[in-house]
Amino acid sequence: MHLNTLRPDQIISFDIHVKVDNRHVVYRHRDEKIEGEKIKAMLAKQIKKVFITESDEENYLSYLDAGLGDLAKTDVAVADKANLAKDTLSTHAANIERNLETEKAYNRSTDQLAKVIDFFATENKALKHVLANAGLATDNTEHSSNVASYALGLATLAGIKKPETLLELGIAALVHDLGSTKLGLDPLLPREKMKGDTLKRYLGHTTEGAAVLSGKPFITSRILALVADHEELGEGRGYPEKKNIANLSRSSQILNLCNAFDKYCMVSKQPVFTALDEFIGKNGEFFPTDLLTLLVTVVTAK
Repeated sequence: MHLNTLRPDQIISFDIHVKVDNRHVVYRHRDEKIEGEKIKAMLAKQIKKVFITESDEENYLSYLDAGLGDLAKTDVAVADKANLAKDTLSTHAANIERNLETEKAYNRSTDQLAKVIDFFATENKALKHVLANAGLATDNTEHSSNVASYALGLATLAGIKKPETLLELGIAALVHDLGSTKLGLDPLLPREKMKGDTLKRYLGHTTEGAAVLSGKPFITSRILALVADHEELGEGRGYPEKKNIANLSRSSQILNLCNAFDKYCMVSKQPVFTALDEFIGKNGEFFPTDLLTLLVTVVTAK
């Protein structure tokens, strides 16, 4: 679980564990408070996540349900709500395979995701605050949560309003690199350095991800298409089908842009603010101009 999903100075209903020398030790017991200053100190030390036991999962999810109510409150700072939204997505990205095991777990996660989507849809500064605090992804979990945050924020700013469309986009963003994870690919390895079997597996990761998801009756055909097409770009410059991005759905265009941008930041080890111009210079021709303009506007906003 991620730290910003904790509510400062409120009693928790589960034990919190931290990792020390490859061991998990109890940091706070259930029915205790976790102080806001402790959370800030941990974040300052770049400690972004803590752990719970499997037996406490239901207690944590109920706690998270209650906390997500803060996203609709007018007396909570937008920056704090953005941190909560981002870390909720991070928590779901980290547990995505578990959430896909049963329809009950999947529905629980989508109910929470819907609350995050409502925040992005009603707060036009949400994406700005998410970008301001976005860290560099170092694995597929962090990458997927970044992509989900960017895609949902960009989609609402681009005028997508339909809750079902936004929900499917958010889910697709969280699961889009499931194939990469299953194939054991290094997310930090640039494509131009891949050879032989590694390159072959990389070029097949979108198909692998869609295949894994296709057996889930609660995954819609639109989510499958978003996952299968998330590396398509330009006029047939992507893969696996070399589709023209202009012919893809608006959701696909947004997901593909956000995936490519965060991947560029990730591999080049540059934060969004310094990577933007370089990314557009090298990749701008592959994406719709209006979406690039919107991304620039948000990233450079004061």
